[in-house]
Amino acid sequence: MSVRQDELAVITQAKRLTDYVFQMTENAPKKFRMKLIYRMQNLSLDVIDRLNRANDVYLTKGDRSAYALRSEYQRRAVTDLRLLSYVAGGTEHDEAMHPEKAVRGSFTLDLRVPRHAVQLDELRQKTV
Repeated sequence: MSVRQDELAVITQAKRLTDYVFQMTENAPKKFRMKLIYRMQNLSLDVIDRLNRANDVYLTKGDRSAYALRSEYQRRAVTDLRLLSYVAGGTEHDEAMHPEKAVRGSFTLDLRVPRHAVQLDELRQKTV
């Protein structure tokens, strides 16, 4: 994904996370694609979508509805990151995802999503 110089750091990080998810899941075993892989890819794209929508909300002094709308988009982005972290973490329990099992076509995915979720929470708190 392209990164603009003037975009928010949190959006840049979300794009990097999405790139990482797509790279790491590119050659995933077919049996995981329908359940886990597509879900992780869609969640990472949803985070970018929600952050862009939050950033597009025009804030004016005293307009509580605009602040509430921006906060809602940010909250949903954080929720998507937490869910992405859970789904990616759930892959650790599946034996086909462990490299030491030497299953042909297996892969590992190391997402450091909680850090991104904390950054989004901090950003959301600053804008409310």
